[in-house]
Amino acid sequence: LVCMAEAPVAGMLFTRQTAETAIVGIWIDDAHKVPRTWGYHVFNYAFNVLGVERLVSYAEVSNTKSIEITERVGFKCVDTSPDGSVNVYQMLREDCHMLDSKKWGRAA
Repeated sequence: LVCMAEAPVAGMLFTRQTAETAIVGIWIDDAHKVPRTWGYHVFNYAFNVLGVERLVSYAEVSNTKSIEITERVGFKCVDTSPDGSVNVYQMLREDCHMLDSKKWGRAA
């Protein structure tokens, strides 16, 4: 899923989907250009269209921007790689605040 302004400003790629879990990669060029409704559409797609119950994402510990955005949208850090270089994040459908909040918008 890609968010467009004058050019792409954000994207999310779903990989290795099982019936219950999808691994996601998040790319954001400029968070100030990404409308809040994009977040709603991304998580609506994952939880309501794909029907998964859990999203998993990874962020290098040194990538503070990625960690900040990942946590801001609601992912929780649940583990770290054995060498300490990568955080493992998860979001359960029941914990996704974007689906039930007017702050994040609704699908058109």
